[in-house]
Amino acid sequence: MFPFKLFAVIALFVLLITGVSYVAAQDTGENLDVTTHKDHNQLLAEVGNTVSEFGGYYFSKDAEGDVLNIYLTGDESSTDKQNAARDAVENKFGANADARLNVISGDYTMTQLKTWYSSMQNDVWANSSVAATDLEEQSNRLEIGILDLTKKSEILAILTKLDYRTPRSKSPTEA
Repeated sequence: MFPFKLFAVIALFVLLITGVSYVAAQDTGENLDVTTHKDHNQLLAEVGNTVSEFGGYYFSKDAEGDVLNIYLTGDESSTDKQNAARDAVENKFGANADARLNVISGDYTMTQLKTWYSSMQNDVWANSSVAATDLEEQSNRLEIGILDLTKKSEILAILTKLDYRTPRSKSPTEA
């Protein structure tokens, strides 16, 4: 009975936090329309639809200041692609005009990652040892957290069965 009580307490906490966020949004005058709410992965996919070579992004800092790191596949040296990717990220997630741009060679496009991520969810979550899944735009990979490392081969078998490969036959779940 204890796990059920713990689950109920966690569920209540999540509901309270969600309610507080909703009230805060109303108080600040934000227009909260849950029918058009998009999660972070959907927004990333929209950037990928705008710039097909886009594979993710993250901000960091170095001695010179803020850095906008963007993954691009293919010819990442193209200034046009770099500028298009920066513009798309800034339009979708907010601008940081002072950030220096650092382009990283990506293995996968955001379209590939989002497609794989969406289609693997049911099969991967069917395994009771899975604790988390993430489309990790900071590493240009999919991440799957498992509770029991002895089950890793089962998860990899699911992914192999679902054929999560690129033309280079490299798995997006490998580090």
